[in-house]
Amino acid sequence: METNHWIALSQRFYRQLLRLYPQAYRETYETEMFRLFTDQCREADKQHGNQGILALWLRILVDVGVTVLREHLSQPQAKAGLLDAIPNAPCPGKACCSY
Repeated sequence: METNHWIALSQRFYRQLLRLYPQAYRETYETEMFRLFTDQCREADKQHGNQGILALWLRILVDVGVTVLREHLSQPQAKAGLLDAIPNAPCPGKACCSY
């Protein structure tokens, strides 16, 4: 099966984007994520050509941005206080101090 130049380029770039995920997450999901992305690229190309690949990239970039951030923040070694209130710390704004 001959691969479209844009699909091959997309695969190389997506492989680099996967490096943004935490290592443990990559070890678990990288192969499946890459396979799904490749299937989605081929389907987008088949249905809509290069415009389909571009539309797929718009969705992918948003998804990667959100999930990379979420996965890094959910890692046990994430800095304390990123998501939780710090006991006895001064309130950062008036809204949270109204309890």
